[in-house]
Amino acid sequence: MRLEVLLLDAAGNELDARTIHWTSSDTARVKVVPGGTITATDVGSSLVKASSEGKVDSVKVIVTP
Repeated sequence: MRLEVLLLDAAGNELDARTIHWTSSDTARVKVVPGGTITATDVGSSLVKASSEGKVDSVKVIVTP
C-alpha cells in the first residue's frame, strides 16, 4: 500500500517538489520506505509519520490477520 501526503501553504495552495521523510513507530509491524510505500510484517499497529520542512502528520496503521 502506498500512502500519500498533500502539502499546502497557509493559503491552501499545493506545494510541489518537497521532500517527505517517512518513519514507522514499530518497524517489526509496519515498514515504510521513501515514497510512502508501507509493508505489513506482523499483526499489530504502528504510527506512520510523514514530515517535511518541520511539519509532521501521522496515521495509525492496524495490521490484522
